[in-house]
Amino acid sequence: MLPFANSLAVIGNVSVSTLVNALENSVSRIQPDGTGTDGRFAQIAGFEFDYDRSLAAGSRIVEVRLADGTEIWSAAEGELFSGEFDIATNSFLAGAGTPDGYNFGNLVSRTVLSTGYADALLGYIQLGLNGHISASAYSLAGDGRINAVPLPAAVWQFAMGLAALSGLARRRGAVLA
Repeated sequence: MLPFANSLAVIGNVSVSTLVNALENSVSRIQPDGTGTDGRFAQIAGFEFDYDRSLAAGSRIVEVRLADGTEIWSAAEGELFSGEFDIATNSFLAGAGTPDGYNFGNLVSRTVLSTGYADALLGYIQLGLNGHISASAYSLAGDGRINAVPLPAAVWQFAMGLAALSGLARRRGAVLA
């Protein structure tokens, strides 16, 4: 389930345009019929986005919103939020270079934490779920974080797990858990 020895990491000073580029990378390999994803597809929390898989790769993101519904970017209007974000992810995706096609550039800060993501998962199970994992804790139906538009005829969801962009918060006073 957790085949790699990654640690948790925080990528700081991420601009809206850098976030949108990361999301474009996330959906870049999806074919119009919904097939063709690979390890680069981001599993996210703290925000939501819509994409149109019928558009050319690099121009598929339609809208990005914070979890509270605040729109921060749209294809029609561009950037609607001028702040920066901190993104919690794993040490592989936070690394320099372009792992899985992600490139956060040199303008961001990277902090690798001493906590392995297996420890973070265990902590979530123990504290967040009170040590009990049940089918009711997870739904096979989408929860609105990642939306293909127009909506596909069949409802499907990608496998759960820790991956890129697992947390997002506004920089001002934000704490990522």
